[in-house]
Amino acid sequence: MTPEVGKACWIDVDRGDVFHVQFNPNALAIQERAVWTPSEEHETDRPPLRYEKGTASKLSCDLVFDTTDDGSDVGRCWVDPLREFLRCGIDGVGEEGGALARPPYATFEWGPFRFEGVIESLEVSLIFFSRNGTPLRAKVKVHMLERPPEVRAAGRVGTGPTWIEPAEPMVGPVTTTGRPGETLLDVSVRTGRSVDDLAKVSGVSDPEAEVGGVGFGAAP
Repeated sequence: MTPEVGKACWIDVDRGDVFHVQFNPNALAIQERAVWTPSEEHETDRPPLRYEKGTASKLSCDLVFDTTDDGSDVGRCWVDPLREFLRCGIDGVGEEGGALARPPYATFEWGPFRFEGVIESLEVSLIFFSRNGTPLRAKVKVHMLERPPEVRAAGRVGTGPTWIEPAEPMVGPVTTTGRPGETLLDVSVRTGRSVDDLAKVSGVSDPEAEVGGVGFGAAP
């Protein structure tokens, strides 16, 4: 039997820290692009194309974070540690040779998949709040750019990862049935229970999965 793939993570190559996702992404999107320019040739409706350059490969994925189980601030617990990959806290030498303060290099790993580069941007949406305004659920879109292998080989290698695992989710009794068109996140909002709780009792791990008709019985 094939072993279960564990949690996806980002490794801070410079400092050795590791950030594990709370829920694995549903999909990974990789974008690669070659830049071609039409020639300046006149009197033709189909000018020849001239290759200009390639561009860095781009990796994108959507993540969900949820803290409705303990009421903690999802921004401080999950989003802020991921934002550290955008902070300019590393003093070193730039890829063109000059002195440079920069964010850390990052490696994304999930099972056998590995993508080495930098986190270019994060798009954060806070989508569920407690009665006192504490954000409890966030959707985050992560964009990475790949560093060329020859540059990585000549650069700094990091001190090795320090594995950091989040605390185990709290599980309590919950009994309901998914309504037509509802996702696991929808059931979480309706019942006030965390996605972790509902995943435990239903066997559905994807927060965006449709769960109409799925029974959510009490956890054993």
